[in-house]
Amino acid sequence: MMVGSMKILLAVSKRYARLIIDAIVDVKPKPKITILSLDEEVAILAKTLGIEYRSDLSIEKLYTSEELEEYDMAIVAMDDDQDNIVLVRTAKSMNIPIIISLLNDSSNRDLLLKEGVRYIIDINEFTVNSIKSLFLTDTWVYMRFPCVVNLMVAFHRIARRGILGVILKELEDAVSEVNVRFMLLDRSGRVAIDSLRTIETGDIIVVLGLEKDVKKAMNKIENVFRKHEEIFARRYAESLRTTTRGYG
Repeated sequence: MMVGSMKILLAVSKRYARLIIDAIVDVKPKPKITILSLDEEVAILAKTLGIEYRSDLSIEKLYTSEELEEYDMAIVAMDDDQDNIVLVRTAKSMNIPIIISLLNDSSNRDLLLKEGVRYIIDINEFTVNSIKSLFLTDTWVYMRFPCVVNLMVAFHRIARRGILGVILKELEDAVSEVNVRFMLLDRSGRVAIDSLRTIETGDIIVVLGLEKDVKKAMNKIENVFRKHEEIFARRYAESLRTTTRGYG
């Protein structure tokens, strides 16, 4: 099948309609999109954009819609995960090869996995990690990419750890045997290439790869930082004892 003939079935509530439609209408070549929704606002949006719209989401009607079996992808984004699961099952019964499901409650992830859904968009995880990336330092923030199974990117923004004296080469060596892409960005966003460069406040560590490998690399990098933190703590304690003896 030619890429230009891709057909996307979108079952969506008004809460997510604009977000998802905006994300796919500009895809080139332009796909054929059919929207399934019970919401009048979604119907108006579909009409405005010239997208095919169907309001009947009853399982009986969907099962008898033979033309839906011709679709290449189904995106399910309802307000309730139970509705998502029902629609996922319907899409699977129609042999739609790629099924993407929104996840409203992270505790329901296993339910979607049991249904065989490989592409899951966790709204809560995305929101929380986006906030973390803005406000948290000296900790790991990661994001999964549902379009590529098990692909993850992790970020670590340096703050207090910038005084530890960790050298870039130590981190490079720590992850050298892990199958990940590793890089260090300085505060201006440039990739650091000098292996003897000291990690500074404002730097950002980036690790990209399969989830299991990224987590392994994160642990190895943490071990390097913890070693330096222990050294720093011992030196500080020793200097404090020396100062105290001096006052005595």
